[in-house]
Amino acid sequence: MVGHFDFRIEHLRFEGNKIVASFDWDSLHYESAAVLIGTLAPHFTADWQRDNIVRAPSILEMENFVTEFEAARSAPFTKDERRLLSAACVYAMAYTARCNHALNSREEGWNGDLRPLLRTHGNRLLEQGL
Repeated sequence: MVGHFDFRIEHLRFEGNKIVASFDWDSLHYESAAVLIGTLAPHFTADWQRDNIVRAPSILEMENFVTEFEAARSAPFTKDERRLLSAACVYAMAYTARCNHALNSREEGWNGDLRPLLRTHGNRLLEQGL
């Protein structure tokens, strides 16, 4: 599928609950739905221009994000797709954790820092899935 790999709240505009615009389309790629949704799961809540929101979703919010996507496409991910989705999610979390470390190597847990989430849940996500 074709998807926006930097799909996050920061790049969307709404009218009520409806998305009416999406920005930053240089991140458009052709990829499997499992890789796309796994990559987006740890980032969809991020808005790096605002401090008054929680930028990193919880594991439960990521799971709900995946479930809502499955409902929207009217098909659940297969077991193999779930493994791929979870691996993509952990990869995306690790990439962002590397960026977080580059920004502030001494402090952890600030708004948008995925290092604690990755440390706590990364292995489980790879073993059991999202």
